Amino acid sequence: MPVGRVRARDPRCTPSVTSRRGSANPSRVVATEAHSRSILVLGPHRSGTSAVARVLNLLGVDLGGEMMPPKFDNRHGYWEHQRIFDLHERLLSRTGSAWHDYRPMPVGWRDLEEVEAIRGELVAFLRTEFGTNPLWGVKDPRLCRLVPWWLDALEELGATPLFVVVVRHPLEVARSLERRDHFSPSKCILLYAAEMLAAVQHTQGRRRAFVSYARLLDDWRGAVTDLARQLRLEWPRDPVAAGDEIDAFLQPGERHHRHDLDELRADPLLAGWCAELYEALEGASSGRDADLDGAFPRARDSFRSAMALFLPELEDLEKERTRLERRTDRAESELALVQRQLTSILSSRFYRSTRRIRHGWHRLARFRR
Repeated sequence: MPVGRVRARDPRCTPSVTSRRGSANPSRVVATEAHSRSILVLGPHRSGTSAVARVLNLLGVDLGGEMMPPKFDNRHGYWEHQRIFDLHERLLSRTGSAWHDYRPMPVGWRDLEEVEAIRGELVAFLRTEFGTNPLWGVKDPRLCRLVPWWLDALEELGATPLFVVVVRHPLEVARSLERRDHFSPSKCILLYAAEMLAAVQHTQGRRRAFVSYARLLDDWRGAVTDLARQLRLEWPRDPVAAGDEIDAFLQPGERHHRHDLDELRADPLLAGWCAELYEALEGASSGRDADLDGAFPRARDSFRSAMALFLPELEDLEKERTRLERRTDRAESELALVQRQLTSILSSRFYRSTRRIRHGWHRLARFRR
């Protein structure tokens, strides 16, 4: 396994760059694909999906082999499969999108030949990685917009989809994105809204559960008990047995941004649909799914109206940003090439052997001045 990647087949695996595949999870049993269940963890970027995925993993949900390595912005690990991350990035690139794109996926994107080919790769990978596992999971915030594509893949695979939607205060998500990616506050809220609304819409009528990130940190035992009840399953590993490891993993001090509902209501830009949506999502995470019945359509329609009004201008700004990024990338590549050439010249035998000649020319030039 390449250095810098970790494996989470064993739920006790920790994100160390020197980790290797541990022993098989003792709770794993052989099952046919028809009895395979897949938990898809959905939620906006910086909403706590990594923490939820790791807790599920410690409860016996198989996340697969190669985990993305921890980085400065997520020191405890992303708990995303590297292969799935790569496939998602390719898919978004082929459709002219990106992880930070708040626009809807283009019309007919699932029928594109390249997208279908990538789905074929995904199905083949999932069959190899999880085909005999009765309960496995996938986490990647990109999933929010890609659920329909995943449903096609899971249907082909014969696996039953289950959904866990992570709920976090929109201002906490936005502040975390601002800090990490230096996006504008408005873009951060747009990303939150696009991903959250997509997650809710694409999972309607499916077996799903909502979990509050704040509650997970404060009372994970109650949170996972409610998840199991709403998803109608039993965790492969007893929460009591996993308790010490989950307690050690979940660190409330890692929650760097804290906001409450009153702050949303006081914000003139977010006091309407955003505050109502978040309040309804919090209600759904407490088992009151009916709270979403009225709030979701209103939030969705408000978001669509705003996008219809401002999308042309936003698209122009995104095109300009992309153009500037490409120019920057080219300039950085050219600078790196010049630096390599300069290093090669300075370390060459010819340069070293002509040192006295150059020194003499410098002295002569000073004398002439």
